[in-house]
Amino acid sequence: PWNTNDPGGHAHRETIESEMKFLYGLGQLLHEEDRAAQMIAGVYQTLADIQEKSASAPKPKALVIEFMGKEIASYDATKLAGDMVTRLGGEIPETMPMIDRETLLSIDPDVLFIVCYGEEDARQVVARVLEDRALNSMQVVHTKRICPLLLEYVYSSEVRTEDALKIIGHALYPDIEGLAA
Repeated sequence: PWNTNDPGGHAHRETIESEMKFLYGLGQLLHEEDRAAQMIAGVYQTLADIQEKSASAPKPKALVIEFMGKEIASYDATKLAGDMVTRLGGEIPETMPMIDRETLLSIDPDVLFIVCYGEEDARQVVARVLEDRALNSMQVVHTKRICPLLLEYVYSSEVRTEDALKIIGHALYPDIEGLAA
């Protein structure tokens, strides 16, 4: 699929539309065009609902990262996760594919999404940020607006795209009713 770039590279722009084209094609291959069309409509309805409900809310600055050993991959607006954040009204800075802790500190996002691989990993990546003394000055450490985000929601999300939008929308706008993940 088009949206399965290496997280350490920004080879081309990944979008929700690319996911929907892949989902539509998958529906054709499996002779499930109607089901694929329903899923695609659900994605765009969820996107529109969140955009409408958050229209007057302040636009949070967000960053989507993934710890890759000692390195940090940044999913900016060129990545699917970044496209989701920006389409939902969040501001996501343009970054290099790989960033360091100093860059993370200088961006100081309102919401930090961390790509993870399951429940145990989710706890570990959040703890990694909260327990890193060098990152203590970041506002997300104090506000606890750190959201683990399963890889399956931001890397070839296809049938999980609607769920991903709900999770991201809720994390961006936790005070808006009706955006529960």
